[in-house]
Amino acid sequence: LADDAALWKGKTHLDARNYNQAMKAFVDFKNRYHFSDLLPEACYSLAWSEYQLAMGDYSKREYFRKAGRDFAEFSSNYGLHVWAAEALFLAGESYERYGDVNLARSYFREVISRFPNTPSAQKSQDKLNGIY
Repeated sequence: LADDAALWKGKTHLDARNYNQAMKAFVDFKNRYHFSDLLPEACYSLAWSEYQLAMGDYSKREYFRKAGRDFAEFSSNYGLHVWAAEALFLAGESYERYGDVNLARSYFREVISRFPNTPSAQKSQDKLNGIY
């Protein structure tokens, strides 16, 4: 139950929009509970915390790059997870917001290739078409 409590600590900070504390809690979770069934949720939540921190404060836009890396890593490590397609889309979205449009577009193309016929693939296609 310790891993469950640690995850909820991070989620509580995330819900309160205390992103720095949430990130700290999720990194601590990753370091302490390597074999937990909750590890995918902690990894995704870390990336989401980084993304949200950057969204709220442009001076912290470096966190878009970190979020992009962590979302891509999530999709790679947990490719069969229900959140894998959206994580890969968010990797592209993060890099686009960071300013690396070429890397963003490569992630959008990867979403379409790996996860066709998903809402994330449609959003990726819209991004590539300049609609979204």
